[in-house]
Order: sequence, then structure tokens, then C-alpha cells
Amino acid sequence: MHYADEAFGVFLEELKRTGLYDNSVIVLYGDHAGLYPFNREVRVNMPKILGEEYTFEKALNVPFAIHIPGSGVHRIVKTTGGQIDFLPTILNVMGIEYREGFFMGRDLLNTSHGFVALRYHVPDGSFIDDDRTFIVSWDGRLDKSLAIENGEDRNYVEFLDGYVKAIQQIEASRYFILRNCKAISDFAKK
Repeated sequence: MHYADEAFGVFLEELKRTGLYDNSVIVLYGDHAGLYPFNREVRVNMPKILGEEYTFEKALNVPFAIHIPGSGVHRIVKTTGGQIDFLPTILNVMGIEYREGFFMGRDLLNTSHGFVALRYHVPDGSFIDDDRTFIVSWDGRLDKSLAIENGEDRNYVEFLDGYVKAIQQIEASRYFILRNCKAISDFAKK
């Protein structure tokens, strides 16, 4: 982490030195948790650093920061979001209206409720929203899944709405990806 922080600092200083900083849109995000509480050393040390329990839900809280010179936007948004939400959010902050296509994500500055269908390292149907975390059991049994709301264990039945929404988003994503791959393949054959 120290190396990454230092390298990012050098990058920012070089942008400033060359006069590019005030003309650069900078987006910084973590694409996955860095420290998982399943690791013994992390489980022991993170609560000492944070002054509170370090849970799986906290590990999934990764940064997403946008710097747009002259935008005048200085906000901290706590709405749950994922990479799918980056483009609509960045376009909004930059003042760009895009009406020609379809976004599966949301502008995180203008939504009342966050939701992320998790795609990797967990079974399909797993999701996180502003209050809940649902991780489908590796054997696919919903009744054995991790179901937590505001830090409290809950019955999986209370999460079925999110499970269905996650499956629908994942299937829609697969459909668009496969459709576009076929279109590109057909174009390449011409």
C-alpha cells in the first residue's frame, strides 16, 4: 500500500508540475476489498486500528473518488454502488447528457437507494445494498447463505427480492455482452 500511495502522489505531483492537473479528470477506485477479515492477522489488527470490529461488510466498502477541475462538486456519497455505476456518475458530474444508449448502472449522486449484484468470488445472486449483505452459499442453498441487515443476522427469505434482482441484472449483463460479442464477430467476418 505504501508503494501505491507514494506512486499515486508522484503521479499527481507530475500532473501539477506539467500543468495538466487542472485539465485532468482523475478517477480513483478500489475494485475489490484489500483486507479480508477471514485472515487471522487482519481480524486481530484492524479493530485496533479502526477502534471497532472489522467485518466482511466493512471490507467490501472500497473507495471511489472523482476529481473534475472546476466542477464545484464536493460531496461524500454513502450510497452503495459498483463499477457499473461509474460511467453514469462521471457523466453527470462532468455535465454531459447521454441519451443515445442504455446504462445498467445509476448515477450515484442522484439515486435514493444503492444496489450491487456481486459478480466475482461469490455465487450469482449475491448482492449488497445500502442496508443488506447477501452472499449465496457455495453449495447454492439459499437457506445456508450469509444474510445480514444493519449488522444483524437475518432469515434468507427477507433477501429474496434482492436475490431475484441480482440474478436479473447478471442475466441482462450476460445477454448484452454475448450480443455485442456476436455483433463484433459478425462485423469482423465481413
